[in-house]
Amino acid sequence: MAMSLQTALSPRRLQNAMLCVLLTCSLLFITYSLNRLHHNELNTERMRTAATDVREQIGGIRALMASLVGLHQSAPASQSSSMLLYSNQILEHADYISSIGRYDHVSQAERKSFEANMSESGILNYRIKGITRDGSLSNLPSVEWSYPISALEPLLPTNARLLGVNLGSLDGLEQQLDTIARENDILLTSFPESWPYGGQLVLFRPVYLGQQTPDTDATRWQQSAGGFWMSIDMSRLLSALSARLSDFDIRVQVEHGDTVTQLYAQEPHYDNPLYLRFLYPRQQFSEEWTTRSGKLSIRFEKQIGFTGSLLFIAATAI
Repeated sequence: MAMSLQTALSPRRLQNAMLCVLLTCSLLFITYSLNRLHHNELNTERMRTAATDVREQIGGIRALMASLVGLHQSAPASQSSSMLLYSNQILEHADYISSIGRYDHVSQAERKSFEANMSESGILNYRIKGITRDGSLSNLPSVEWSYPISALEPLLPTNARLLGVNLGSLDGLEQQLDTIARENDILLTSFPESWPYGGQLVLFRPVYLGQQTPDTDATRWQQSAGGFWMSIDMSRLLSALSARLSDFDIRVQVEHGDTVTQLYAQEPHYDNPLYLRFLYPRQQFSEEWTTRSGKLSIRFEKQIGFTGSLLFIAATAI
């Protein structure tokens, strides 16, 4: 018995056992490291490509907003019919843009004449009205300035009630529209969930009286003529990207002031199960688009792990 134990614990056998353990650990570490390196490079490139695609789409949306502003400056007297035609063209070719609106900047002294002009233009019984976060409409009391919606495409039974709504009724939005009017900036925000287009990304861009944008904050405020807004359906905007990155966790949110609104969320789907995921940190990549009035951010996350086939190969090698 003593001889058997001594033989089992002989230096040569101990050395062989230690070598076997060392080789096994080395093989596992090499497998772990190569798997991490491969997926880090692959996923980083996929995330960067996706961020570039989104950046180009956001740039395209901003260019469309700029073209609406240019249309207003070139032909303000005929902007209603021109905007209708151009907006329909945009909506036809960009299905991720769910609506395009025009809002005005109206003083209390101009309110009655503005409402009369809008009614005469074809919007029967047009009135400037208030709205709450839950979407309930109300009579608008006397206010120094208002931002009523004066045009909307597409005009549907589900959203027609927005015509005449004073955007300044929404907490904080009046101050933000004042700010972008003075600074000639773009506002990134969202409407409340209970509103038409609620929960979507909304971009506001101011316009001014005349054919040139005023040079100073004071003159821009004096010549403020409201502006345009677009609502963006992020699920449609990201549809192609989401299909390519179905195994990624994707989050899109907009920040304005102290408010953060999630616009889109995708949970990852794996064609094959991943094992030992706890051994790997989650890869993260984010992209941001910032204006002075808000920030849009998109975050990609990817979990790395071992596939069943890789574990089988490693076990076979061992």
